Amino acid sequence: MVLKARRAAVAALLLWCVLAAAPAAQAQVAGPVRGVSFYYLDGLAEDFGFVLDRVWADDPVVGAKLDNLFAAWRTAGVNWVRLLVISDRFPGEPYPDPGTLPGNRIAKVNKFMTAPRAAGFTFEIVLIDNKRDVGLAAGGGKAAGGRRAAGGPDAAGDLPNYSPHKTWTAAWIDRMNYSRLGLVLLGGDLQPCDAPGAQVICAGEPGASPTARRHGAYIKMMWPWARKRWPNLNLNYEVIGGGTPTNNFEQLRRIAAWVNANTPDVPSVTASLYIYPPLPAGTTWPQFADAYTQMLNAYHAVSSKPLWIDEFGYSIENNTVSPGCPPGVITECDQEAYFTGFLAAAVCRRGARPPYPILTWLGSNDFPYVFGSWWGLMRGFDGVNQPVPRQAWGVLSFYYNLGACPP
Repeated sequence: MVLKARRAAVAALLLWCVLAAAPAAQAQVAGPVRGVSFYYLDGLAEDFGFVLDRVWADDPVVGAKLDNLFAAWRTAGVNWVRLLVISDRFPGEPYPDPGTLPGNRIAKVNKFMTAPRAAGFTFEIVLIDNKRDVGLAAGGGKAAGGRRAAGGPDAAGDLPNYSPHKTWTAAWIDRMNYSRLGLVLLGGDLQPCDAPGAQVICAGEPGASPTARRHGAYIKMMWPWARKRWPNLNLNYEVIGGGTPTNNFEQLRRIAAWVNANTPDVPSVTASLYIYPPLPAGTTWPQFADAYTQMLNAYHAVSSKPLWIDEFGYSIENNTVSPGCPPGVITECDQEAYFTGFLAAAVCRRGARPPYPILTWLGSNDFPYVFGSWWGLMRGFDGVNQPVPRQAWGVLSFYYNLGACPP
């Protein structure tokens, strides 16, 4: 009995030591989360991997661009920055464990987040493991240079185990610096529900697409494992919400219900909220506001969990600005109308609901993007490395700095 008691005491001590050493994302913001996503700096060639390499080497041009971009974000009221860490975007890095050598990607991300220029921001990191594909980039996400294809087949076959994903995820979570890191997401653009036809079908239901089945299995395997391993860490995962007003945003309603039923201990439903297909050129800001008010009401009709709006935005296909925006093509005028409508709905039409955390894609320059459209709220940088904002940036700045909504 004494031996058993000693063993139990030692086991309890070891467990306490593990929990005490486990990371705990504590960084928070004083007011509502007002965020931007960062993946490209100044065009597609300057993606996050490129930026990390240049920051590690103290490149003066990239450093100047970041200094000025971060200053513009602060002025606009941005307090939260969302970063995407995608396993297959780091060529030559060991997988699944990237190791602990100085200068590896984890060290570079830590330097990026803790640099003096990043003071005042809380960071969110989305961990996306595409090396062993379970459809995490189904159809290709924005940072993958592709367009989402709901319900499309995945290239990979069924994965019998998730040990590589767990090893890769644990390596990042255990070695990241949490002094400014407030949230870690286990995947982005996840689709346990999608529309292989006219109807949204979820994992576990007859007719579910390969994407929905694989994403559902991934979430149900990875979420409880991570929640148990890092009980003090602010964790979640991101799903694709949104949809179309013609079916009262069935995509968002079904996926919110699936999240609640299959992972009831998530602190919030974390989702991208795009209207898809996007409303056409010439849509007015009140029409955007009405559509998003309908979307938010549809969500709250099926879920009592807080809604974390991890992505919103509107891609354009022409750089024309007001007052010369041509009809029939999506321009900066339409992007400005979108941001005015979305922010009016999310910030000022929420009634008694707590403020939504809202993060836009994208707070920098992704021109020229693929498929003839681009999302970034910066046109680029001028000759002295200052960011040149698009029309919609002024709208975002107004709402992000807004103290009280007008009556």
